[in-house]
Amino acid sequence: MLKYDPNETMKIKDKQWYLYVLLAILFVFIREGGLKITLEYSFNNTLVLLYAYVLACMSFSLKGVVMNGSRDTLLFSKSFSLGMIMGVFSFLGMFLYASALKSGPASVVAPLFSLRSLVIVGLSVLVFKERLSKFQIVAIGIIVIATIIISI
Repeated sequence: MLKYDPNETMKIKDKQWYLYVLLAILFVFIREGGLKITLEYSFNNTLVLLYAYVLACMSFSLKGVVMNGSRDTLLFSKSFSLGMIMGVFSFLGMFLYASALKSGPASVVAPLFSLRSLVIVGLSVLVFKERLSKFQIVAIGIIVIATIIISI
């Protein structure tokens, strides 16, 4: 869904941005849908997630070594350390999501899990002092109401 606010003056000029967003949506859809599929085939979701994160870590590490030319530069950089911490939190979040899918219906779990985007919006307002227009506040309210209705 593209952002629409009649009072917003910011425009996205880089056409690649749209491609990045669409691919990100597709990849997250595959990741989260894949967890449900692996569950239906009685695979161990924890191992599936672990293998996915290990593979991602290895591929990004190799890319970083090639880009920086030195393994020492990559392993001791703040970006790498922060990325590893974020990866642990991401793994734990996805592990708990997979556990929720295992013990509850996906038709309830998935909409509730999707509310994480609202947490990001809330933190952006609190931490970065971003301002929401009335249009955006109404849209957030509609999302919350729709999520409640879908989960009933």
